[in-house]
Amino acid sequence: MRMNGLTWPAVAATAVALLAGGCGSTTEDAGTATPATTAAATTKAASATEQLTAAAAKTNAAAYTYKAADPSVEGSIEGAIDPAAATATGKLSVGIDASTKMSVETLLVAGGYYVKIGGLPIPGIDGSKWFKYDPAKVPAGNALGLGDAKDPVQLSAMPASIAGAQSTDGRSFTGTLDLTKKAWGPFNDPELITGLGDKAKAVPFTATVDAEGHLTALKVSLPAYADTPASDTEVTFAGFGQPVTATAPAAADVMEAPAALYDVLNNQ
Repeated sequence: MRMNGLTWPAVAATAVALLAGGCGSTTEDAGTATPATTAAATTKAASATEQLTAAAAKTNAAAYTYKAADPSVEGSIEGAIDPAAATATGKLSVGIDASTKMSVETLLVAGGYYVKIGGLPIPGIDGSKWFKYDPAKVPAGNALGLGDAKDPVQLSAMPASIAGAQSTDGRSFTGTLDLTKKAWGPFNDPELITGLGDKAKAVPFTATVDAEGHLTALKVSLPAYADTPASDTEVTFAGFGQPVTATAPAAADVMEAPAALYDVLNNQ
């Protein structure tokens, strides 16, 4: 799982390296959003993929909170986003070993992007400070997962990963993701996709949509591969439309991001 595009195993590996140095109807589709028709009506029913696409778009257009966890790496992430107010908060924690836990906190407020990194002895990085950084200087696949704070779990890109989906009521969905076609941000990890092989073309998922059409839960079940056991990553969404409050850090607690931070983010 990624925070703003962060993959749990990739972040853990980076940290280790740093330490060492439609209601009432059944819809089924193959990810192509081809609507079904009936002899009794010319109105086209939305396919399951279209319904999920609409739910992701509606969720991403409003303020919401999110939580996710991956027990396999003792990782958790939570945050809140208000796109209209351009305000977002996020915190990710990953267990590196029995005695070390890494945390990455992010903040978007008043046009400023901030990050605080704890638990890692990175030269030139004070774990007690917020660093104001330029998102234009941070690549999408950066080592610590900083990315689009306005779309923290990359909901806008998720529908393109759907290989097929089914629903009997427009509220509960099952299907598969094809990570080779379009790897949704949380699983956009070349090593992961290569390791999965053909399994990457049909990764199971389940999803839930509420009565208002918001995506409320999305669980992806990665199959086992090589020496990596199978694991489930679930993201839940709530607080739709509720204001997100955030305050910029005090000036005394803020530093401009140094070259050392950009070096880490750029895997240098």
